[in-house]
Amino acid sequence: MRPAGSDLAVASEILTVHGLASGRPRAVLSDSPQGTILGSIPELGAFVALTTEVSVLISAGLLVPPVTGKLRADAEAVLKTAGFLSRVQSVDVSGTPDTVTEQDPVAGTSPPAAT
Repeated sequence: MRPAGSDLAVASEILTVHGLASGRPRAVLSDSPQGTILGSIPELGAFVALTTEVSVLISAGLLVPPVTGKLRADAEAVLKTAGFLSRVQSVDVSGTPDTVTEQDPVAGTSPPAAT
């Protein structure tokens, strides 16, 4: 079999050629680019019976954590822990000082690819 990182269609074809069934792919949060094959269940190299269903693990990429409503320092800590850099733009609004009022990219989305 090919190592992690191969195309999903190719992985499915390889499973079929080896007498295994291609199970439903499973998305996994990862810092690998979205769509990258990370592994499988059962794992590569496991001894299994012919026709065993194998699920391919695919990177869903990273999802931006929600920080709106958090204090600036807390929001920056959450983003850093999740592997993101932050940039602050101060605006005059009513409410608690140093509180995040909006974020871009939006929470729960994948960040745009680096260019």
